[in-house]
Amino acid sequence: MTDDSAGIDDLLCRLTGDPVPGPATIDAGMLRLLAAMRQETATPTRRSTTPWLRRVAVAAAVVAMALAVSVLTPAEVTALGDLAEVAETVAPTIAAEGQYVYRVTEQTGLQSLSRADLGIGGSGDVTYLRSVEVHTWEGADAIREEVILGSAEFFDPTAEAAYRGSSAEAREKPGTVVSSERERVPFPLDARLWPIATDALRGAMEAHVSNLPAETPEAAQLIDLAGELLRDPRIAADLRGAVIRVLDGIDGVVVGHVDDGVTVSLRYTAPPGGDTVYTLAFDGQGRLLRETETWMDGNDAAGVPAGTTIFDRRYGIPMVVDSLG
Repeated sequence: MTDDSAGIDDLLCRLTGDPVPGPATIDAGMLRLLAAMRQETATPTRRSTTPWLRRVAVAAAVVAMALAVSVLTPAEVTALGDLAEVAETVAPTIAAEGQYVYRVTEQTGLQSLSRADLGIGGSGDVTYLRSVEVHTWEGADAIREEVILGSAEFFDPTAEAAYRGSSAEAREKPGTVVSSERERVPFPLDARLWPIATDALRGAMEAHVSNLPAETPEAAQLIDLAGELLRDPRIAADLRGAVIRVLDGIDGVVVGHVDDGVTVSLRYTAPPGGDTVYTLAFDGQGRLLRETETWMDGNDAAGVPAGTTIFDRRYGIPMVVDSLG
């Protein structure tokens, strides 16, 4: 893999606006990834009426050149070690002073409303899935976001009927753009200097998760931390490869393929979803494109059916831009 091929891939992603692979097959064909994710937590500060407009164009010459470049195919990625070697050739995305790292993220996640808010009988909450599209400009000291609110998907037909046309739906009108700015807060990549040697990095990651509440098994905490590190576009190429190698050593991890990329899945048991499958999906160059968490057993109390993906985040390829918007 050459630097030229990585640059062409990035350019194609920018021109087509479609860097995300199709649905992945998980757990020996039992589970296809469904739309879902955790809701973005940033507090909105102002509203805009004009959604972000994507500029999409296709250059025939660039496409022809890309087709002539040799790339790593799924058949060639027979182990995570192969993927790690390729990942080490992909440079981090870092903005210079006065520039921004821009990325589009599609998200869906589990939310709830009180039954009283919907005007239906009974006590407690109604659970549903909510989608958003997030445009992020990350500078040296601050992060700006434009969140395009998406639709709500209910599991309970009665609750959905009560929601349509209600004040709750008015507050979550699809297409509304919520803009916010916040200071950059430390991420795991900022918190410490991570070692590059696989065993040393595994030890450092284990030490990091040992300070977290023991709500899930250590293996689940490690793969979650790996996702946090890999989703950061500033991650150094050698550290990206090292994290992928650590994934290869986590007990219970299953490696699969999707389109021209690789999936890494872990099935574990933890409340409130019982058996859970957490999956990271990579493109053929080792860049993280998707994270999902699926409750295989569902949750009767929340009305969540078995096999529901309650977290789904799909990342566009990041790029450096000179201005906001």
